[in-house]
Amino acid sequence: MNQLLTISQGFKTAVILGLALYVQWVGDQPMIGFVFLLIAMVAFLDGCANPIRQSLLPHYVEEKDLLRANSIAETVIQSIQVGSWFVGSSLLLLFTPSQLIWGVVVLFFMATLLLKLLPDVARMERLEKKKWVLFMQGWQSIHQTPVLKVAARMDLLESMAGAVWVAAILLVFVEEALQASSQWWGYLNGIFLLA
Repeated sequence: MNQLLTISQGFKTAVILGLALYVQWVGDQPMIGFVFLLIAMVAFLDGCANPIRQSLLPHYVEEKDLLRANSIAETVIQSIQVGSWFVGSSLLLLFTPSQLIWGVVVLFFMATLLLKLLPDVARMERLEKKKWVLFMQGWQSIHQTPVLKVAARMDLLESMAGAVWVAAILLVFVEEALQASSQWWGYLNGIFLLA
């Protein structure tokens, strides 16, 4: 699992590097569709990495501390997401978008190296079960555990709202209706994630 997480982060780094090179090469007139495709690839790889990250946590903490560790991990992740919108929007005042993308490339590269330093987790041998049986066991666990039910509902609603709110509606609203610069889009997204 450590290797999968590192590979996912490495691919995200490669995609962001591709974006940085593309923006550097094209200048101020990038094809927005291509840029969104690259961003969608990063989001997809994030979607692959999140379950891996969550499944690694039980290997690093004792079972009695697992609920607390999950809570702390989610709080840290949410705080980083909120802070990233505010900090990113503020950095747009100091740097060009191209410079910010290169900064993200450096941070992603550092994250990839740090992930390689994670201690390997022991592989657990599982009995061969049909995928449908495993799938149903997961849903049964969610259905039988009230905390997991609430978390699953929250995650579903957050994903649906975030996809529509962040990507499509808010940017158009800020630029067209408010006639404001795109940095306000970042501020509003930060407030949205904070709420």
